[in-house]
This record gives sequence, structure tokens and C-alpha cells, in this order.
Amino acid sequence: MLYTDDKCNHRKGHSMADKNKNWFARHKVLTVILALIVLGVIGSAAGGGNKATNSTTSSSSSSNTAKSDNKPQMAKIGGAARDGKFEFVVSSVQCGVASVGDNPYLTKTAQGQFCLLNVTVKNIGNEKQS
Repeated sequence: MLYTDDKCNHRKGHSMADKNKNWFARHKVLTVILALIVLGVIGSAAGGGNKATNSTTSSSSSSNTAKSDNKPQMAKIGGAARDGKFEFVVSSVQCGVASVGDNPYLTKTAQGQFCLLNVTVKNIGNEKQS
């Protein structure tokens, strides 16, 4: 015995209104499971690198205690600090600034405070850098 689509849907308990609903509305349990999987993937991608970083930090800190001569030097205000082929000199620091910018359309107000640094950058390499 052959049934038409209307009779099959009626016998199974599905109406034509159910067919017109969104897939997510018809499959609520699968939608919740799918949403949890997506959240899990996003969460693991966002915070997945912390364990490797911590183990690297602990192993490098134990090797630094054995060789204390290799510690990087902190540059002071007015002193030069080098990074590759650039030399940086901080000549002044002014903290406690509430806003920056002279143009009323471009002025930014700090949530706390801004610290203004006067920095000179010098190319100490043989080639042009940007």
C-alpha cells in the first residue's frame, strides 16, 4: 500500500507546519549539543597555550638560576636600550595625564591615567629599517 506525503506525515505525527520550521527549532537537543561543542572548541583555542608556556617558563627560570650572568640589563631613563638594529633612549616620563590630543575630535580620555614617554629611536644597523 502506497501513501502520499500527506498521509505519511500525518501517520508519523508530523504536520506540514513542522516541515516549515527552522532545522535548529526542530532539533533542540542536537542544537544544544552542537552549541556546547562549538563553545568547547572556542574555549580550548583561546586558552590552549598556557600549559606549554608555563613549562617553558619554569625550565628557563631554572637554567637562569644556574647562569645569573645572562640576565638582560634594564635600561634606565636616559640610558640606551638596543633591540636588534635599533637603539631606544627614553629621555623623560610624565604620568598622571588625564587626556591626550589637541584636536577635539581626536582627543582620548584615559580610563585611569596616561603615561607620556619622550623616546628617541636610532637605527644602528647598516640598512634602512622601518
